[in-house]
Amino acid sequence: LYGIVVGESARAYPYDVLAAGPGIVEERVGEVDVTIWFDAEARSAAGFDRKVGDRVLTFERAPAGRIRDHQTESLWTMDGRCIEGAFNGRSLTPLFGLQAEWYGWYALHPETSVLER
Repeated sequence: LYGIVVGESARAYPYDVLAAGPGIVEERVGEVDVTIWFDAEARSAAGFDRKVGDRVLTFERAPAGRIRDHQTESLWTMDGRCIEGAFNGRSLTPLFGLQAEWYGWYALHPETSVLER
């Protein structure tokens, strides 16, 4: 699973749930609008604050393993860097997150919420 901590809130994203969808989750955790990106081939995930300036972005998959935001159609890499479009050269703010086994994550964050199908 991939787990994040935002302020006082912990949230777990099981890989099987991420793999069953488009590999992009957008939601609010605590007071932050977050996006979680899952790379099924690498079996890894990354989490970001999806606010850039005063805009909260929404994302979709794009060709060649890229991510596109709906607002400006800018292209982003899996590490949160914009490589083309209105936000070229900017980066999303990464969240504190880590890949873990459930037992390890739960031991550290027993109050965690879990993304479900």
